[in-house]
Amino acid sequence: MSHQSLTLHPPGGPAIAGVEAGPADGPAVILLAGWPQTLHAWRHMLPRLAAAGWRVIALDPPGLGDSDPLPAGHAYDTATVADVLAAAVASLGVETYAVVGHDVGAWIAYAWAVRHPRAVSRLCVAEGAIPGIMPDAAFGIANAARVFQFYFHAVEGLPEVLTEGREHLYFDWFFNAKTRVPSAISPADRAIYAASYRRPGRMSAGFAYYRAVPVSSAQNRAATLPPMPILALGGEASVGGSLHRGLLAQDAVPGAKVSGHVMPGVGHFLPEEDPEGFAVVVLPFLDGAEG
Repeated sequence: MSHQSLTLHPPGGPAIAGVEAGPADGPAVILLAGWPQTLHAWRHMLPRLAAAGWRVIALDPPGLGDSDPLPAGHAYDTATVADVLAAAVASLGVETYAVVGHDVGAWIAYAWAVRHPRAVSRLCVAEGAIPGIMPDAAFGIANAARVFQFYFHAVEGLPEVLTEGREHLYFDWFFNAKTRVPSAISPADRAIYAASYRRPGRMSAGFAYYRAVPVSSAQNRAATLPPMPILALGGEASVGGSLHRGLLAQDAVPGAKVSGHVMPGVGHFLPEEDPEGFAVVVLPFLDGAEG
């Protein structure tokens, strides 16, 4: 199914790149990928969601993919980024929508739902260690192979020096270590991701999301769980049910609006490792099923 490119211009914010597919009069769903990826991560989901009647809008967060970075001096905390993206979608005239986020996209999606609950009808967060929500134990030394990047990326200047010109090698480590379906992210896909982040300032923008984690974490801890139905997804060989458990701990009536699902046989990159399985779980949730 074909899609069209978008460039959105939120007032006072950076240009936000996206693609759109599906019927213009269908219910809207926003897709947000994470690091080290771009909206290319949704290539398998766009046609599936569009064929189901959804108006699908996949966006690159500020500084990632083809979206411009935030203005100099602005932090990449998830509240700031969520407000930018909410304004970008409002510029399309779309008033209500579901949001699906993966990885750092899940961090942003959660903050978006917290800050704009009247606009976000449903929230799906997949394989994201949402700051302030994921249990602190997940970031301990025993889990270093999964979470070292939170510490490495937080160091000013060092990851830029060590990864410049080696972006593809660095990304390959993540794609190799965090997948259980080796063919899911092909050499051609990896080249697309590496080329995007090879542009000036793009690695720094990606690291900036991690450098803002303490601020994002404090924002989330000070907020209450957003009111819409929430689905938390994890890969069997990755986050599993820990994100679901973290969200349940925020729920005043446990289980009332938070559902969870662990996808079998996959690692971190759910929409690419098992797009059909991802769609089978997410589509009923978007259509109104609660778990």
